[in-house]
Amino acid sequence: MKSLLTLLAFSSLLLQSCTQDDNSTEEEVTPTISIRGQIVYGAGDCMPAIDEAGRKYNMYTGEVYFIRKQALDQLGNGSFEQLKQASLHYPVKAGKFRAAPPADTYVVVLAEQVANQHVVTVTATQPVVQDFKFWKCLSY
Repeated sequence: MKSLLTLLAFSSLLLQSCTQDDNSTEEEVTPTISIRGQIVYGAGDCMPAIDEAGRKYNMYTGEVYFIRKQALDQLGNGSFEQLKQASLHYPVKAGKFRAAPPADTYVVVLAEQVANQHVVTVTATQPVVQDFKFWKCLSY
């Protein structure tokens, strides 16, 4: 009986040592989403130009990159691909993305080479809801 009480006391101490005295809330642990939206992607001929209304887009799945506009403007003869790889990037699944880049102005591009880029300004005070359309030219 004494060994059973000892075992129960030891188990109780072990369980108490495994709990954390973490007073933080989930909100503090989870990064703030500063931009969210939907991304659609299409591919087709660019010459002759296809009317925007005639283009077919699908929900994009892949990576979206947020390149600081100032860094891109100062790139000069540097490597765009290296700048892109060093930039913030976030997953996109079935067209939906959520990102938490710091407040700044960004050029938004996809992992795939596309004909267009978008510029968006993220602020520290107001979350941005922004949708993007990307078109990949298969012929020029």
